[in-house]
Amino acid sequence: MALARYGTGIVEIRGSLGGQYHSRDGSGNHISSQPRVIKRRTSLQKAQRDAFARARRFCDNYTCIKVNMFRMLNNLPLKHVHDE
Repeated sequence: MALARYGTGIVEIRGSLGGQYHSRDGSGNHISSQPRVIKRRTSLQKAQRDAFARARRFCDNYTCIKVNMFRMLNNLPLKHVHDE
């Protein structure tokens, strides 16, 4: 939430509004974007993504991908599965 003071326009604004920080120091008013924190992937997330990528390269239908993702995560060999 930002606090704004009005006069003949916006005289002062401080706080956050719409993903931006509004502040003021000795050299004047400043607007900066809120930092976007990027979290590192865990080893479990990496295994899941790798399993999906490998299953996707192996077959092209949803059922086959789903079955093979399970098989990859449980260290089983891949197999072709066809939709009925």
